Amino acid sequence: MADIGTALARLSSLAAENPTSISDHVRLSGDAVYFADLAKIVGDERGEVIEVTSTSAEETKQKLLDNPADLLSLIKYVDNTPVRVSVPAPPSRYMRGSVVTDFSKENENELRADGLLINAGIAYTPLDDLSLAGLEREYIYKTDSSTPPSMSPITVAIIGATGDLGLRVIRRFLSQEYSPSQISRVKFFTRNPSSAGAQELKTLGAEPIEGEVTAAALKGTDVFISLIGGATDLDYMNKYAKEAVDAGVKVYIPSEYGIDHRDNSDVHHEVFDNKEAHHHYASSISGGKVKIVSLYVGLFLEDTFSLGATLGIDTKNAIYTSFGSPDNLITFNSREDISSSIVRISVLAAADPNSVPDFTRINGSAVSYNQLAALVGKARGTEIKVVEVEDAESKKLLSTNDPLARFWVALRYIYGHGVTDFTKDNANEILNPGQNYWKWKNMEDWVEETKGV
Repeated sequence: MADIGTALARLSSLAAENPTSISDHVRLSGDAVYFADLAKIVGDERGEVIEVTSTSAEETKQKLLDNPADLLSLIKYVDNTPVRVSVPAPPSRYMRGSVVTDFSKENENELRADGLLINAGIAYTPLDDLSLAGLEREYIYKTDSSTPPSMSPITVAIIGATGDLGLRVIRRFLSQEYSPSQISRVKFFTRNPSSAGAQELKTLGAEPIEGEVTAAALKGTDVFISLIGGATDLDYMNKYAKEAVDAGVKVYIPSEYGIDHRDNSDVHHEVFDNKEAHHHYASSISGGKVKIVSLYVGLFLEDTFSLGATLGIDTKNAIYTSFGSPDNLITFNSREDISSSIVRISVLAAADPNSVPDFTRINGSAVSYNQLAALVGKARGTEIKVVEVEDAESKKLLSTNDPLARFWVALRYIYGHGVTDFTKDNANEILNPGQNYWKWKNMEDWVEETKGV
């Protein structure tokens, strides 16, 4: 209150001297905390545990409409969409649960050395009065869907965590940025807890669970993530998804991390078909109670040159071959960026299932075969030739009986036909608004590091 009084006095003095020196709507942020953090601070001081609960956006909205005076929960609307709600008065205590009261990034603390404040409460925009005995007004609220509402730290369980991507994901979950404020526990399933991979995860603080995925082992888990290979048997994927649903997990992220096969009608492969069938199965058995998020990343940035000729990228012989137009863009994402995105999806979706799309694309960088050849050619001081294979010829190669060979042909065909161009349709600003959480790694950086080999 003393800060507010000082700010009001300072505001009055400045405005009297020069009315245009101060914004009409001024915010002050003395401090900003999540409800979960506040509960922990008070609980530590009192030597007890204070439980923090929240409700979904739709449930909260209905409560607000039914009985605004009794609402003690959270208002959260997504996609940065303004939502009109009729209420008896500005619901200040309700809005404490929403990010509209987060003034930590947008305030006038530094506008003048002494600090300023005009509205010692919530920033809201009143609209036209409603003629209901003069008691109701209509207000419009706009929230930032990139920021999770206050919530208790969550528990995460992962299958397929002992690989390179799993190590990165767990390291990110257990970083100081997320643990313990947003992540309480990270568990991983392994058939061999004594393996080098499992031991490395344990040193990070992850907890091994020996054996197969079961509902009992997943009890108390908020987010279940699959990082197993894409060629995994469909029945096996469906089995562990069923266990996750039976355990009551809030969020399930199945093993995708590649092309968005939903948009491809020309080329089919059993790997893509199984992934799509698995998503349909998981959705059907969850009955809408589990948030399922499929993450599409295009091509792993680090695989661009290591796979080399398999993708028609033959730097050694200075020739790149595209199955389709070499001008079509292809999305690439680094393993670190994918890992960071998985963690952000987990945190956001656990707090509010509507804050993340069911089918989420990310775009760290996008280049065409022609652009890639130019980048590598410049880095190596040589010219890279680009050859386009006609559709008729590439489709003949798709008829091979070898599933692995057909898989790579299918990918190259998809790359060459613009299906993996995620530049315009992606969730970058939902997961990493303004690159405030991390900086996306681009192809220019990778070419500079590797020289195309």
